[in-house]
Amino acid sequence: MPLRHKHGKRESRMSRLVLASSFMGKTYANNTYSNVYDFDQYTLRYKYNREDYPHLTDEQFKGLPGRKVKDGWFEKYMDDFCAEIDADYYDVMVGWLQHNVVDKLIVSGYRPELVLFSDEINPYRVLERGLRRGNEYSDVKPVADLLRKIYNTFTAPEYVEYCEVWVAHDLIYLDEFLVSTGTALHFRDDARGGMIRDVSAVIERL
Repeated sequence: MPLRHKHGKRESRMSRLVLASSFMGKTYANNTYSNVYDFDQYTLRYKYNREDYPHLTDEQFKGLPGRKVKDGWFEKYMDDFCAEIDADYYDVMVGWLQHNVVDKLIVSGYRPELVLFSDEINPYRVLERGLRRGNEYSDVKPVADLLRKIYNTFTAPEYVEYCEVWVAHDLIYLDEFLVSTGTALHFRDDARGGMIRDVSAVIERL
């Protein structure tokens, strides 16, 4: 399984643990910056049996009907995710923004940062972003429709108390959020990115 730390554990945990909404560019940040690691990229591989579909990409597999869920997948997933967090090798550890994940992190003693799109953002703008990156409409539409529910869930008092909850009042990308809240990002040797906007004016910490 994808435990990527190679250089041992830091003496004290200094990295940020960030769970971000869909369509914020988690995969892009993982592939572009050497100090960002997106564990969410492995969620499908942990959750579903893919033995019969080796030819499909992750994006193609997302829209496949009748996928078979692996027994006990969530426990293994969270064990490995927490091991990556505790290794503390990356400046930013990124994860899946889902209530079971957040709840497990809280009871395990972590205080994650949750980055949400505000419920005031038109979901069709988010839908358009997903389509532009090449996702199928049938895959993107349900996720875009869920964003308001995600916002309502994680702005509840119990999450604001035990997590650091950030709300984006406009469409932002994860790298913009990270830089605007104080994290320096380092390009991978084989990657080059564009200008990163300062989005501090459109993000709010609850």
